[in-house]
Amino acid sequence: TVDSVSTSADSSSGGLDVDDNSTVSSLSVAHITPVSIASGKTLSGAITVTAGSLQLDERGTLASTVSMSGGTLDADNSLTVSGALTQSGNITIDVADTKTLTFSTGEIETQAYQLTLAGAGTIAFPANASGIVVNDAAGLLKLEGTGTLGAAQVTTASDAGKGLAVN
Repeated sequence: TVDSVSTSADSSSGGLDVDDNSTVSSLSVAHITPVSIASGKTLSGAITVTAGSLQLDERGTLASTVSMSGGTLDADNSLTVSGALTQSGNITIDVADTKTLTFSTGEIETQAYQLTLAGAGTIAFPANASGIVVNDAAGLLKLEGTGTLGAAQVTTASDAGKGLAVN
């Protein structure tokens, strides 16, 4: 168990290496931060992403709650996010080609922000899940990559230039 971790600079060679089930009470990400969770292991706790990139590069489970007000959730391997992801700013989810990022909570709400999906991988949700929900007239789900999105819905009338954009 680690109490509090924050990033102070981009870390392409360092980051957080999780080789056993672990908890981080507070991980603050404002730069490029690799987080390696070994296959069959979990990282619990709370992660806040304000900028930069949370780079997930192994197959373990991210069981932490993830609050994103900016930045990128970058999956370079197939893995599961079992903690809730909440959005309070414009964010990006990027999944590498041939990889699958599964959100087992079943729903991510855009609120009044932009959620950009990049990369060539797959974003998956459990069967009958809502998936990514554009639940505010000012929200925008932007599909920029060539990947696959398992589920999405727009639950409100969208403002001009908002809702769903496919590039």
